[in-house]
Amino acid sequence: MRKTFFTLLWASATAIASFVSVQAQISDTAVATFENLTLAEESYYLGDDTVGTKEFRSGDFLFSNTYTYDSTYNYGFWRGFGYANLTSSLYDTASTASYDLNSFRCAAGEGASESATYALAYASVSQPAVVRTADTTGMVIAGAYFTNNATAVNRALYGDAFGVKAFTQGDFMKVHCVGFLGEDSVGETDLYLIDYRSANASEHYILQEWKWFDLSGLGKVNRVEFMVMSNQQNQFGEVFPQYFCLDNFGIAGSQQPSANRFSQQELAVSLYPVPVRQTLTVSIDRNNYKVEIFNLAGRLVKVADHLNGEAHLSVSDLTAGMYLLRITSGNATRTLRFVKA
Repeated sequence: MRKTFFTLLWASATAIASFVSVQAQISDTAVATFENLTLAEESYYLGDDTVGTKEFRSGDFLFSNTYTYDSTYNYGFWRGFGYANLTSSLYDTASTASYDLNSFRCAAGEGASESATYALAYASVSQPAVVRTADTTGMVIAGAYFTNNATAVNRALYGDAFGVKAFTQGDFMKVHCVGFLGEDSVGETDLYLIDYRSANASEHYILQEWKWFDLSGLGKVNRVEFMVMSNQQNQFGEVFPQYFCLDNFGIAGSQQPSANRFSQQELAVSLYPVPVRQTLTVSIDRNNYKVEIFNLAGRLVKVADHLNGEAHLSVSDLTAGMYLLRITSGNATRTLRFVKA
């Protein structure tokens, strides 16, 4: 009996020590905020035109950036990670807008926790975006903030002329993460950034703000590979844009910013149907809140206040297009987008 007791005591102590060790490792991690990377205002970095894979560092992490040149077609392209400090979140349809500019625009319009700089990844199954730990022995990565870029939001809402269809029930876009320790795969997880899989339309979402995802389930890793996947594919593979935005890589959940900025879970907002024709339903777990609707030129076109819980707003008089809906509750605000069909 005594031997069993001491065996259990030793096992419990070992488990506690292991847990404490992991927590200490997470808390000691230097988070990749990307604020250490130099950029001119309203600009981005996608690497240089030197063929091959380079890396840039932020915090305790190294981010891959690869440039490939196809001499047959005289065309070069990048993949992996870049970074930006663009403040516009809108997809620019003007003919003068560059492809890269729309790609690097973050759907949230700024970095996580109101920071300036964030990372953008271009990642496929065959060519994943790779993050390595500076400590080659590996570490447990607590988590990071993820959101979409302007191009992904635009394609999910409207589709394009190259095979992408506007999302309907059943569609999704996710980031598939695989953790490695040496050459061994030790864990994987999926992060859904656009999710229309549910039969309930009120549960559909296109992530347009920063959301923290737990990555600690990957275990101790010294490399993480990211791949963008969707259900929209053809005989050549993915047709949906393979981009996502990333910030505060390595941050723990308890470190999430909270100063008057509610996360999707904290504010618990439902906005449906999207697209909408007649009546837009806004539902939050707050009373006495205010809703303002702006067009993309920034002009206020509709306002309703003293709302409680679920509100039904007539939008039949609005012209078709995208709008911004701002909810104010006390000293907290949240802005979402919706499409008037």
